[in-house]
Amino acid sequence: MKARLKFFGLLGLFWVCFFTVGRILFFIYLYPQTVQLSWREILLPLFLGLRMDAAMAGYWLLIPGLLFIISAFLSNQIIYRLQGFFTTLLLLASSLLIIADIELYKHWGFRINTTPLMYMEPEAVNSVNPIVLVILLLIFSLLMLLSLYVYWKKLAPSLLTLPALPKKWAPAWLIITGLLIIPIRSSFSVAPLNTGVVYFHKTKAFPNHAGINPVWNFLKAYSVMVKTDIHRLSISPIN
Repeated sequence: MKARLKFFGLLGLFWVCFFTVGRILFFIYLYPQTVQLSWREILLPLFLGLRMDAAMAGYWLLIPGLLFIISAFLSNQIIYRLQGFFTTLLLLASSLLIIADIELYKHWGFRINTTPLMYMEPEAVNSVNPIVLVILLLIFSLLMLLSLYVYWKKLAPSLLTLPALPKKWAPAWLIITGLLIIPIRSSFSVAPLNTGVVYFHKTKAFPNHAGINPVWNFLKAYSVMVKTDIHRLSISPIN
């Protein structure tokens, strides 16, 4: 049980660090705006953004939490492969959003949401400067390779040596997984997490935007879009 809790905690820390690296890339890529900020205006988004990073890490930890529930009935090898597959998939999706966000922000001035879905056509990609595409691909590759190295070399091997989980502990992991609602909501109040928690500057939008987690922002916008579409369908007259 302790070994699983340790892995669970380290995996959460891994995701928080991953998103922090993404925020640092945001500052570096948008250097012309960053250089105009004071050190306080750079460090505060890194600190305030941890709240949203923890929330996003909470979402991504739901999968290993569920896997640990069923690990009482499966071998470590199967859990190792399933966890590795889902982590790689989530890293791929998160990295793509982070890299797309830093380029789109340069042109649009807001963090990535569902707006790019309206322009998902070959012509849109072809219109991007080839040099920019190469730079973005390089950054994406470095982010992915570094993240995969840390996960597969530093975290994943411990899954193969975990002691067998007694079936009686499966409900305990159900409770632990359910407790992820705390970092996900980032509050004990009724109000859910929103981008306002990272806003601190009264006049500059850039340092405020820097604290936003782009993956969280995209998924939040996407969920709102889906809910809106469902609502429209529910009130549409039946012909």
